[in-house]
Amino acid sequence: TTLNSYSLRLCMEECDMKRIIASEAIKLKKSGTLRLVLIIPFVTLFIAFLMGGIQIFSVFSIYWWETGFLFLLMSLLFLYDIKSEEQAGNFQNVKWKKLSWKIHLAKMLLIWLRGILASIVLIILLYLVAFVFQGIVVVDFMKVSVALIAILLAASWNLPFIYLIFKWINTYVLLAANTLICLIVAPFVAQTPVWFLLPYTYHYKVTESLLNIKPSGDLLTGKINFSIWEVLLPFGLSIVVTIGVSYLLKGVIEHDKK
Repeated sequence: TTLNSYSLRLCMEECDMKRIIASEAIKLKKSGTLRLVLIIPFVTLFIAFLMGGIQIFSVFSIYWWETGFLFLLMSLLFLYDIKSEEQAGNFQNVKWKKLSWKIHLAKMLLIWLRGILASIVLIILLYLVAFVFQGIVVVDFMKVSVALIAILLAASWNLPFIYLIFKWINTYVLLAANTLICLIVAPFVAQTPVWFLLPYTYHYKVTESLLNIKPSGDLLTGKINFSIWEVLLPFGLSIVVTIGVSYLLKGVIEHDKK
């Protein structure tokens, strides 16, 4: 009886989660945010070309993506979600007793999936440029594809973080700070021995290990041996921070419902 009761409750929770994800997906589908997923990778390549030219185009494309445009994309998707819920009735749609935390999980998952889609768009655009400029632009597509997904995974902590912090900081200030810290502060900290104290550096360390792109944007020369620990350490730190911040976010959400 106890087992049947547990199975029934588990089934109901899974059904609730599926319905919540479907509902949030419909909201995003009607929002036009898909245009951001298409436009921001294109802007990334355009800036990379302006800043570095065609000779180091592939390196600068990855660099500018990790430096600011990925975090800008996540911040803008977050901003849309917050503003749409505010306009729909002062966040009444996310304050559904036991479902509130699941709604937030669904929102973060869908933003993260749009990050994957944007990464795929970036890979396709890089492929097209490399095809047009054969022999000039060289891209290891398998390696770059793995690196872009790894960058997104290492930056996953940022989603629960911004949903947590916005409760105390103006949304537009948060959007600007979230992007500028990654763009201006993190590259310098990532090159110091205390990089692990700032989560904004984790994806920089992953890129440095996988693609030999330094946080400054330069290529790391003279490196021969690849150590898996150089990737696993920032990944592990990102997982710990993601779990910790998610736990805090859940606590805040449950406190707000009381």
